[in-house]
Amino acid sequence: MLPHRSLRSAALPATVFAMLALGACDSSTDGGSDANDTAGAADSSDRVTVTVTETAAAPSPSEAGQAASPTQTRPPEPRNCGVDPDSPVITSHTADVPAPELDGMTWVYHGESNYDPCAALSYATVVQSEVGDAQFQNQLMLFHDGEYLGVGTDTVQQHTEVVDSGDDFVTVRYKDYEALRDSGEPFAAAPKYTTVVTYRWVGDHVEPEGRIPNLD
Repeated sequence: MLPHRSLRSAALPATVFAMLALGACDSSTDGGSDANDTAGAADSSDRVTVTVTETAAAPSPSEAGQAASPTQTRPPEPRNCGVDPDSPVITSHTADVPAPELDGMTWVYHGESNYDPCAALSYATVVQSEVGDAQFQNQLMLFHDGEYLGVGTDTVQQHTEVVDSGDDFVTVRYKDYEALRDSGEPFAAAPKYTTVVTYRWVGDHVEPEGRIPNLD
């Protein structure tokens, strides 16, 4: 049996092998250099800069559902705007009015009011429970947006009437006993001595305009 020989080495003479070997060396140096240069040029000219942007992780289905849902807030309670002299808010606060000066008297509400839950300032008048003589007294309750504020003055007064009112003011005519006293006239002349005071809502409080009488 003949010893094993490569078919390629058998088909080509030794000189051809030498030429092939030399060509291989040249291609490995010059050709390889050219290839490297070409590859380097390609790398420098065709290099693509990739910017990596950090992105947030995708929300879970439950989180996505929560994000898509609008904030759940309770709508404000509706208010029925308009004058309502029969509102229970009035009578629920009559006990908060400073008590009448006469013993045994309480305040009674008879329906005199322009109470409006949407008005900057509205009023209600309460009177003493029993009608007496000239000492008969009443009080002015004041409200802002339907909420009870208090009275025009802590000093119990006797006002003859509400002479004007609007969305943000109430004008009252008081009996002015101080002016009567200073005049020296008898008590029968009291109806001649009155003063007008306007209570006005200004910004965040009630501001009186005019002199509130009978504070001494």
